[in-house]
Amino acid sequence: SDWSSDVCSSDLQSIADEMYLTPNYLSLLFKKNTGKTINEYITKVRMEKAMELLKDPLSRVFEVSQAVGYKNPDYFTRIFKRYVGVNPVEYKERPVK
Repeated sequence: SDWSSDVCSSDLQSIADEMYLTPNYLSLLFKKNTGKTINEYITKVRMEKAMELLKDPLSRVFEVSQAVGYKNPDYFTRIFKRYVGVNPVEYKERPVK
């Protein structure tokens, strides 16, 4: 399967469980090796996937939200706007570059 899909549907606990590490130790290792928190990385992967999915004119924000691991579309919209600078609807309406 596509690793970004796996990350989109994962959280820190499930990743730690798969690696037989505690969430705290996994977070520490990840930050030490990448300079970012694991949550920052998961958000980055989710937002990049969301931007890709939103390019489809038939995509709907709540479906994209669920596809990238956010159950609450309002929360997804807040995170997306913070990460991208515009909300998902505005992003969809931008001319394709």
